[in-house]
Amino acid sequence: MIAKFSKFKKGLALTVSALLATTAFATGSANANSSAADNQAQQTSENAKSTTGPLGVIKSSGVWGKDSNPTVNDEDRCSWKLDRVTGQMVLAPDHECILTPSDGLFLDQNDTQRATRHAIRSMRVEHTVHVGYSKQLSGMFRDASNFKNLTGMDKFDFSKVTSQVTEIDLSEMFAGTNYQFADFENLNVGDRTLNISGMFSNSSSRNIDITNMPFDKVTKATGLFQDMEYLKKAEIPPLQANKLTDMAFMFAGDVEMNSVDWRMKTPNAKTMESMFDGCKELDHLNLSKMKAENIAVTKRAFADCSKLQVVDLGDMTLSGIDTGVKGSTVADNMFLNSPVRELNLTTSAVKSLNQATFYSTEAAPDFPATTRTMWRAYNPVTSKYMTLLWWTWSNFTTEDPHEEITLELADNVDLETTAQ
Repeated sequence: MIAKFSKFKKGLALTVSALLATTAFATGSANANSSAADNQAQQTSENAKSTTGPLGVIKSSGVWGKDSNPTVNDEDRCSWKLDRVTGQMVLAPDHECILTPSDGLFLDQNDTQRATRHAIRSMRVEHTVHVGYSKQLSGMFRDASNFKNLTGMDKFDFSKVTSQVTEIDLSEMFAGTNYQFADFENLNVGDRTLNISGMFSNSSSRNIDITNMPFDKVTKATGLFQDMEYLKKAEIPPLQANKLTDMAFMFAGDVEMNSVDWRMKTPNAKTMESMFDGCKELDHLNLSKMKAENIAVTKRAFADCSKLQVVDLGDMTLSGIDTGVKGSTVADNMFLNSPVRELNLTTSAVKSLNQATFYSTEAAPDFPATTRTMWRAYNPVTSKYMTLLWWTWSNFTTEDPHEEITLELADNVDLETTAQ
């Protein structure tokens, strides 16, 4: 019996040991599963706040600037929320907020912020945003290729920008986007002017409506629509832009643009350098409503427009062009590689351009055409049609500097050819 009992105790011991081992395994598995579940729940929570895009981590919420800014109370900082599914962002969703210069540009502190910016498709500014310095909105949505709409521009308050700064910089604000609309009519910059250079450059938009833009405040529009490869038609509304001085490169590189409807008055514009440079589909251009009397730089204004046949400069006098030897290159390559055959301009503009090119060995061969090119037009001085060399036409300046003349390219003839 003892032996049997001994065997029984041994078997019982083995059974108990096995049971304990099984229990321990089961407990360990349960703990492991519980830990895994906790980790998964935590990961799910983290995923709700961020995801990974092609450029990096995309956050669903955050603040403008660095994570911490000791100069502003946390409750006063400008927060934002992003719906990562729709791409809809709300700026200042819960309360008005304050930006300081140290907050920098919008979502531009690191790769995560830039990746988040690139994921925005639209934005609504919910509460007042007190802007800290004049350049804080420049490049705001740059390279957010799917971005289309911005509403709530009236919520941007510039009163905290130092009074010594007279210009608000909105340059490249929508560069590289698919811009469709922003409620510019609600933007209030007070007595300050606007720099909108490159605002829509590299945009994939096929047309842009700027009828609600406050051009009465704009001073610089350099490269405004530059390199918009899908832009077909540009419609410039009948606005008064008295402060606009710089239109250089405005449409440069718009290789598909075939029509420009220009109705804006820019009486104080000074430079048209490369304004339509490389617009290969343009065949005619009417700028007669520009009323620009102070143009001083026309370098490459219409260069490499391989289909351009007709240009109407209206009553521009081009009197601002420096005709001295040192400044004579201002008209260099004005019509380089552009087959213009008809020009409408003032007699004083003819003289100004002739003087600007006469002293320049670089400019003379390309504007207009060559030194052997003849142009036919009705001569308001002699009251008859004549065919003359360009420099000869410059001798027929009328008393009215705004008197217009339409010159049509005649066949090349010998220099000795007399006027007809």
